[in-house]
Amino acid sequence: MLGTWVPSGVLASLAGLIGGCILAAAQTVADAPGVTVTLDGSTVLHRTGVIYPLALRQRGVQGTVLVEVTLDAKGNVSDARVLSGPAELRRTSLESVLSWHFTEDAANSSRQVGLRFELPGEAKRAERGSDFKPALVVLPPAPAGPLGRRIQMIEVRGISNDARNALLARLPAREGEVLSQELAEATVQAVKDFDEHLRVGFAGAPNGESAIEIALAGYRSDPSPSLPSVVNRIRIGSSLLQKKLKSAQPPEYPALARQARVEGEVKLNAVVGKDGSVQNLSVVSGDPLLIPAAIEAVKHWTYEPTAINGSPTDVESEVDVNFALPPP
Repeated sequence: MLGTWVPSGVLASLAGLIGGCILAAAQTVADAPGVTVTLDGSTVLHRTGVIYPLALRQRGVQGTVLVEVTLDAKGNVSDARVLSGPAELRRTSLESVLSWHFTEDAANSSRQVGLRFELPGEAKRAERGSDFKPALVVLPPAPAGPLGRRIQMIEVRGISNDARNALLARLPAREGEVLSQELAEATVQAVKDFDEHLRVGFAGAPNGESAIEIALAGYRSDPSPSLPSVVNRIRIGSSLLQKKLKSAQPPEYPALARQARVEGEVKLNAVVGKDGSVQNLSVVSGDPLLIPAAIEAVKHWTYEPTAINGSPTDVESEVDVNFALPPP
């Protein structure tokens, strides 16, 4: 049951919208110091930065790894194999390219990618992973959350400027508008329709307004000084969160799912606020016929607040909602 659920019709192609104008050279990609990537004339919609493992740099390992990638019908890398290069650098090379997304004109084909690892002239600090989380489904109202506030800014990270402009043109949300639950959900859907690899976050800004951050999944960067932190919480195990459950109205079994004899588990990622209420939810997995009912139920659940050193804190964990029908 593990995996990421994507609704039918969500996987929309970027190529038809922006064609081949998003060149790899136009991207702002944070490769590790000493790393150079060559695409041999191919074009990527986006890619993650290539990591140069510290242990290998300290040992003086360097060289060029040539990788052949196999692309699926949408240009995503579905498989990869190393053609040549130092054995120590092959694993990090494969892990990097497996998350890349090429333009659709390269779909259903193979491409060669070169990753050059060269010891940098000076040591630099390792990049810090972003704490950005998946798209939010349930949002708290002001003053605790962003709903009911005007949108101060919409920030997009991890994709090229051309892709950013194309995405912003399609978003229903605009700076200056008041962020409602409906507008937030429509924005999440528009981002997923544009590219399923992007994630959306919402935050209430200190000046009484709200902010939207859109970023490539796994994108690494220093947080923007102008954008309020989307996430300020700790993660706990699902069993611990279950023990803190105070009230839980069971979900209503959807009539269509009942008629179709659909059963199973819906797994949600939940953020529980300092007061024990569910602040936001995102879908991890589950049958599309069962997911709306699970979200509608869980967003009303309440938990015992969690405290760290005596201070209440937001927590994040997974919640499982099981749907089972009686025997026919």
